[in-house]
Amino acid sequence: MIYLDANLLVALCVDETHSQAVEDWVDRQRGKSFSTSSWAIAEVTSAIGLKVRRKDLTIATATDSLALFHEEILPRLELLEIPKPVFARTESLLRIFGLGLRTPDALHLSICLEHKASTLATADRVLYAAARKLKQAAVRVY
Repeated sequence: MIYLDANLLVALCVDETHSQAVEDWVDRQRGKSFSTSSWAIAEVTSAIGLKVRRKDLTIATATDSLALFHEEILPRLELLEIPKPVFARTESLLRIFGLGLRTPDALHLSICLEHKASTLATADRVLYAAARKLKQAAVRVY
């Protein structure tokens, strides 16, 4: 099971510089299953909202992007819930200051570790490096 970080999900539902690279990478993973978390849903919505506030997207485009996310992308993913121990693990990761993780990324990594994801897929360099240091298989898609 490949866990998709929110930044990749945003690229799949909003036309961004790296959207095609993400789509191509997903297509090359034939036969593999994908997952994300309930946390990622909130993070995707927040990222799209930020694009509206920055005037990078119109409200209509943002609404269409969220519809695409909920109607076409999410149904193809296993949605991982967040059990209580994940939050303690997240705090522990944040206490390893050398990892440089922000709370959202520490939470994604904790979810991967809890659910024993085969791979964490992300575009975030810091999250990728932290995952590798903690022996979580990871790939930077772009």
